[in-house]
Amino acid sequence: MQVPTIIASIIAAVLLILLLYLYFGQLGPLNDELDRLREEQTAMQNEIAQLENQKAQLEQQLSVEMVERIHFESGSAYISEEFKQQLDTILPRLQGAQNQLVRVVGHTDDRMIVPDFPRIYASNWELSVHRATHVVRFLEEAGIEPERIQAAGMSKYHSIASNETPEGKAQNRRVEIYLVPER
Repeated sequence: MQVPTIIASIIAAVLLILLLYLYFGQLGPLNDELDRLREEQTAMQNEIAQLENQKAQLEQQLSVEMVERIHFESGSAYISEEFKQQLDTILPRLQGAQNQLVRVVGHTDDRMIVPDFPRIYASNWELSVHRATHVVRFLEEAGIEPERIQAAGMSKYHSIASNETPEGKAQNRRVEIYLVPER
């Protein structure tokens, strides 16, 4: 063999060794980085699973189902026979929802309490609460456990219709009954 060929072979072998060293030397840190990224991915997947679980729990806590709306005459919290019949139709549903609270929310239109009523209702706040508590008492007498019932009054502040027309005012004078998950 000639010397230049031997030298060229040695140089080629050295270059090959250098390339292999660089290649495998670079793979070590790349493998380490790949392992670290896989660990991060697993941690993120676990965190996503936890967040999805928390989201499902919050959605369950926040889910509220309206069961019924009952309307009232102006300035009144009296439950008519027609309204009692409406309540009777939803009683089985309320009684069957043992793991849920029954929330009764009273509302009014925007009409001011007339001078004849201030001894009974000082404002629409009292009237809305009185509407709710009348329904609560009816439900309790009908067998709904009192510890499952909540009453609230919203006054005129949560209208579902315009107070500009008699029909809209009538829609706003109401009690809404919700089923709410127990906490």
